[in-house]
Amino acid sequence: TLLEGRVPNNGSAFIQLPDITGADARILIKAQDNVFFDISNFRFTVNQATEPTAYFTANKYYEKLCLPATSTVAITSDALAGYSGELKFGVTQLPDGVNFAPEKEKITAGDNTELNFQISNSVPSGIYSFVYYAVTDNNDTLWKKLDLEMTSTDFSSLQALTPVNGEMDAELPTFTWNKSVNATSYIIEVSKDPTFTTIEFSEETSDTFYRHFKTFDKKSVYFWRLKAVVGEVTGLNLRVLVPWWQIVKIIMPPACLSIFLLQACPRSNLRSMCLPAKIFLMSMFPN
Repeated sequence: TLLEGRVPNNGSAFIQLPDITGADARILIKAQDNVFFDISNFRFTVNQATEPTAYFTANKYYEKLCLPATSTVAITSDALAGYSGELKFGVTQLPDGVNFAPEKEKITAGDNTELNFQISNSVPSGIYSFVYYAVTDNNDTLWKKLDLEMTSTDFSSLQALTPVNGEMDAELPTFTWNKSVNATSYIIEVSKDPTFTTIEFSEETSDTFYRHFKTFDKKSVYFWRLKAVVGEVTGLNLRVLVPWWQIVKIIMPPACLSIFLLQACPRSNLRSMCLPAKIFLMSMFPN
């Protein structure tokens, strides 16, 4: 029986014992995400509870999320020593952008429920610990902790800077953009096709600039776009259409800015949390 998961490595832990009795009990402690473990040297006895109370278990202690997302914790409760009252669920202080939404605020001991942590994309990337609890009718408080490793896909601050739309005679341009707080790298693509069916070159860099050392063809129109990447999560796909020559202004507005906000999943183990993807399109044209 798992008593507690992902407890701090400080040498002690406060746990709740389930409704299991016996005279041959031992404790096993295992390092999180590792193979090392230890078992208590001495056996001990667990007696039947003498005062009515309740007990509950959770199906998770840790989860990775691609924001925005909801983490759902399945709760199983049990009554001890004839307890027939309720458990009322709550949570300690939450950061801005996180909402605690239990399926039921109260349940009768022995019933099951779900606790939902709804996290918006405004929460910065990081590992957060959420402490939640259940209070019995006789004021026993039962505590649990949920660690969430969250990756924000908010790249709304990402903006392409140069070359500007309609720039001419840029044979060896330096591409620049401002830093996005959630990005770990950027992918820049250049094409002669505004739909980017054929890519002239594509590079990934952690800098906020890129210099291409191949001279651009003066007889062609080029377009470039930028994509922010964080870890294994592809976030905002910011595409800026940049016509290099004056003639393009005849066939399209010179300051066409299209932003595609793509909620995408990490390439590894977070796919099920983000699909299906949603795409929002916003276009701005000058009068």
